[in-house]
Amino acid sequence: MTHRTRLRRLEGNLPDRGCPGCRDRRGRVVTVESQRQADDSINSLQPIPADCAVCGKRPEFILEIVRPFMGGKAA
Repeated sequence: MTHRTRLRRLEGNLPDRGCPGCRDRRGRVVTVESQRQADDSINSLQPIPADCAVCGKRPEFILEIVRPFMGGKAA
């Protein structure tokens, strides 16, 4: 068996890596900071990564850090 034949056979057995549009983003961890407001809502301080244009999913694992509200009473 030649190297070329063996390489073709091995490449044919590779598993499907999913959507080609977000393949390079899969498995990454993104940290997003947010701030809790006086009315207990959460305001994002950084943009959240966009969905994939091809499959519509968000492949990254998003870790959201929410800062506590540091102010007076809500009106």
